Amino acid sequence: MDTPLRIVVADNEPDMRHFLWRSLIHEGHRVVAIAENGRQLVDECVLHRPDLLITEVDLPELDGLDAIREVCSHHTVPAIVISGSGRHDVLKRARMELVYAFLVKPIKMDDLHPAICMTMQRHSDISTLRNKIAADTLRLRQIPPDNAIR
Repeated sequence: MDTPLRIVVADNEPDMRHFLWRSLIHEGHRVVAIAENGRQLVDECVLHRPDLLITEVDLPELDGLDAIREVCSHHTVPAIVISGSGRHDVLKRARMELVYAFLVKPIKMDDLHPAICMTMQRHSDISTLRNKIAADTLRLRQIPPDNAIR
């Protein structure tokens, strides 16, 4: 990834927050906010409008997946989720949100770079498709009814 990203991170463990901050800075990104709980994650994302959010699932006040849903109700932000386990119910919920990568603790610095690259590429691809569909839909609405395909 060549372009530095503006990232918000959230984890309930201080050591993990520090690890994420240090690793992301080392990769050349800018951590615009660090949250300790889900409510703070939502507030920071609404305030800073990051390019990416990285969050633990098990956060106090509001879990990470519910926080992602709330953030995306304001503006679309791709997410990477971190969890202490890869439980089936958590994976199923993550698939319903804008989660592009799921990392199971303990994670290493080498885990972040490929997850970020894949997340941002997939998000870009999906955004391009959404824009194309919107443009095609608008174009089709402008075709007079007598010229419409039957």
